[in-house]
Amino acid sequence: MRVTGKMLLTGFLCLLFLTIAACQNTSMTSSEKMVKSTTTGDVGFNEAKIYEIPFKQRKKSYSIEDFKALLNGFDKLNNIKKRESIENDNTGMSEADMQKYYRIIEITPEKVKKEIGCQIFRVNNSSDTFVVYKSMVYRIGFGFGGYGVVSIESCEFDGDNQKDLLYTFSWGSGMHRSHIGVLNLSNNHEEWLDFMQLNEDVVLNKISDDNFKVDIAKVTWKDWGLAQPVDSYRKLVAEVKGVNGKVEIIKY
Repeated sequence: MRVTGKMLLTGFLCLLFLTIAACQNTSMTSSEKMVKSTTTGDVGFNEAKIYEIPFKQRKKSYSIEDFKALLNGFDKLNNIKKRESIENDNTGMSEADMQKYYRIIEITPEKVKKEIGCQIFRVNNSSDTFVVYKSMVYRIGFGFGGYGVVSIESCEFDGDNQKDLLYTFSWGSGMHRSHIGVLNLSNNHEEWLDFMQLNEDVVLNKISDDNFKVDIAKVTWKDWGLAQPVDSYRKLVAEVKGVNGKVEIIKY
C-alpha cells in the first residue's frame, strides 16, 4: 500500500491528540481521581460526588456551624450554586417559621452514633440528609417533595466488620414514594433496594444487624427533625436480611 503525505499527516495528528489526552489525565491529582471514582447513588437524579473534608477542618465531632462549612464545600464540589435561605426567602412565612424551615439539625440516633461514630445532618427546607463519617461527607436518600430520611439504623450485611447504614426515605410531589437505601461505608457506595411503597411512609424495626422488619407507619414530626412513628399505625410490608454477604429484601 502506498503511504501518502496526507496519511502521514493524519497519523501524526492522531498521535498528537492521544499524547495531549494522556498528559491531561496524568495532571489530575490523586484526590480528584478519588472523588470522580467514588460517587454515591445509582439513581441519576440523586448522584453526588463525595466531599472529602480538608485536613484543617477535620474534627472528632462537628457542630451545626461546622457542618454548614462542610455543606458549602459539598455544594461547591457538586456545582450547587445557591441554596434557599432566610436571606433570599420569598414565601412570605413568618420569621419564627423561617427559623425552623431553613434550619439545619443533627438527627443522628444515639445508638448509630455510638456504634459507627458518624453524624447525620438534615437540611430542613430541602429534606436533604448528609452523613459525616471520618473524613467524608455523603448525601443519602432523596427528599424532594417528601420527608427525606424517615428512619435510620446501623447494619452489617457483608460480614466485613464495618457497620453500615440502612434507612428509609420518602419523596415525591403528587405521588408520595417511600424507599429503602443502604450506605456501605467500606466502599463508599449507596444502593437503593428494589422496594417502593406508594402514598405511605415506611420505618425500620431492627431485629439484629442483618435482619430488619419494614413497617408502614403514620409518622409525626418532632421539632422538624427525624420522623417519629406512631406505633398504632404499624403494618408489616417487607423484611431486609443479609444472605451470603448480600442484602436481600422480602416483600409481603
